Amino acid sequence: MPIPTVPHSKRVVLISYDMPSAEHQGIRQFFRGYGEEGSAWVSIQASTRLLLTLDTPEGIRKEIEHWADGQTFIVDVTHADFSGMGKKAVWEWLDKARSECKAIERLRERARLESGRQRQGEMIAKRYGYDSKQYEEWITRDEEISSLDRLLDDEGKA
Repeated sequence: MPIPTVPHSKRVVLISYDMPSAEHQGIRQFFRGYGEEGSAWVSIQASTRLLLTLDTPEGIRKEIEHWADGQTFIVDVTHADFSGMGKKAVWEWLDKARSECKAIERLRERARLESGRQRQGEMIAKRYGYDSKQYEEWITRDEEISSLDRLLDDEGKA
C-alpha cells in the first residue's frame, strides 16, 4: 500500500509592525503576495496581521527585513491560547486557519504511522515469510488498526 502524499505543515503567524509610513507599501506588497485579505491573511489592527503560511517566523522576518526598517514582532500562534475583542470575521478566519493547520497535522501523523506500519510488515515478512503465521497475525492486527483509524476519522468529521 503506497504512503499517501500529504501537504507541508502550515502555521498561523501573528505579524505586528511599527515602521515609517514610507515602508508600509512594502509590507502591503508582502501580504498581497499571499492573495487578497481574507484568503491567507487577515488584518486585526492597523499594523497587525494574521498570516496562514508554510514559512517560519524567522523566514518571514528575513523576507521582509530588506525593506522594513522599523520594528517587527512575528510569532507562531497556531497552537497558542488567545483571547480578545475584535471583528467577528477575524475570529472566524483564525478558527478556519487553525482548523486547516490541525487537519494537515493529522494527515502528516497518519502518514508517519502508516509508514511505520508498512516497515514493520516488511520486516516481519522478510524474517518469517509472507506465508508465515506471524505475518498473517500482523496482517489481521493491521486491518483492525486500519478499521479503528477509519472509525476515528468518521467521528472526527462529525
